[in-house]
Amino acid sequence: MPDALTRRRDLFRYAAAVLVFPSIAIAQPTGGIAIISRERLLRDVAAARRLAEAERTLTAALQAKVDEANQTFAAEEAEIADQRASLSPEQFSVRVADFDRRVRLWRRTAQDRAGKLQRDFQDARARVVAALPRILEELRRETGATVILNADQVLAADQSANLTARAVELFDAMAPPPVIPEVDLDLPILGPDEQPPGSEPLADSASDQ
Repeated sequence: MPDALTRRRDLFRYAAAVLVFPSIAIAQPTGGIAIISRERLLRDVAAARRLAEAERTLTAALQAKVDEANQTFAAEEAEIADQRASLSPEQFSVRVADFDRRVRLWRRTAQDRAGKLQRDFQDARARVVAALPRILEELRRETGATVILNADQVLAADQSANLTARAVELFDAMAPPPVIPEVDLDLPILGPDEQPPGSEPLADSASDQ
C-alpha cells in the first residue's frame, strides 16, 4: 500500500493537473449544455439565403432603373440648355420648371419604392427570426440539452457541443418557406407637361428644392 508521502505526492499531481487542464474538472455531461451560433444560423438557413438573394436581385434592378433615369434626365437637361437661345425667357423658364417637376416626381417615386423594398425585406427576415424559438426547443428536446447558449457570446467551449449545423438542418426541415416581397419596379419617366395617371399637377415647394 502507498505510504502517506506517496499519497500526498499523488494528490499534489492531481491538483496540478486540474490547474493546468481545468476542463478535467468542469467537463459537462453529454446533453447538458449545447451551443449554437445564432448569427451563423440566421445566415445559413435556406430561408435567409433565399431572402438575401432576392433582395440583392431587386436592389440591383432598382439601381439599374435609377442609373437609366439619370442618363435620360442628363440628356434632356443638355437638350434644354441647347434650346435656350431659341426660346423666349418665359418659354425657357416654363420648360425648366416642367423638367424639374418631372425629375423630382420620379426621384420621389424611386425613393418610395426603395424604402418599401427595404421595409418588406425587414419584415420577411423578422418572420424568419420568429420561427427560431420553436426550432431551438425541438433541438433541445432532440439532444436532451438542459440549455442552449448562443455561441457568439460564449468565450470558450468544446466545439463538440456546437450544434449549429444540426440547427440549420432542423430549421430548413421545419420552418415555413419565406415570403419573398414583390416590389413594383415600373418607374416610367414622364414626358414634357405629362402628369402621372390620376394625379393633380405637382406644385413647386421649397421642400422639394
